[in-house]
Amino acid sequence: MAATAAPERTSSACRSAVRLLWDYPDLAKAILAAGMLVSALTVGSPLVLSELKSRVWKKDMSEYSSFVAMATGVVSILFGGLFGRLGDNIDRRVAMSLVGFLNFLPWYSLIAIGVNSTGLYAFNIAVVLGGVTCMTPTGCPMIFTFAYDVMPADERELAFGISYTGVFVCTLLCSLIGAVIANFNPGVPEPVLWYIFGL
Repeated sequence: MAATAAPERTSSACRSAVRLLWDYPDLAKAILAAGMLVSALTVGSPLVLSELKSRVWKKDMSEYSSFVAMATGVVSILFGGLFGRLGDNIDRRVAMSLVGFLNFLPWYSLIAIGVNSTGLYAFNIAVVLGGVTCMTPTGCPMIFTFAYDVMPADERELAFGISYTGVFVCTLLCSLIGAVIANFNPGVPEPVLWYIFGL
């Protein structure tokens, strides 16, 4: 009895998720936008950034990467709340666009300047500035606030579960595509950067 109940519950949950996304297309769009935004972090870091850091910073790679992470964290602590308040007081789509711009800015810097030492320093300055969004590889407050705005009030638990799952699935798929692009262009980071730009 228990063995047949589990697949039925899973099937029912999947149907509920599909129905919710079908009934609320704005939620599906918000999840897709969030997943593509988070993908900018997960695609480029292992495929472009790690190799560039090792080439430029060599044996000091861990130390300098830690400094950048600490500086970004300090910016998040000091200014993340203010940025969140700004996002609550302006149009949510404008706020989401600002989050997107600040988190893609490091990659735009690498495309504009090049995959070299100057590009790496510009990248890291942009990463620190983007700390105001409190973005992590699992998302940021604005992403899920944006999704919250279009969730049905009576199904928020299911909608949040779908949102988190959707972001991770989208990130996984975008990362796999990035890995395929990198595999076909070994040692050439520009195709991956242009792929990130297209996200």
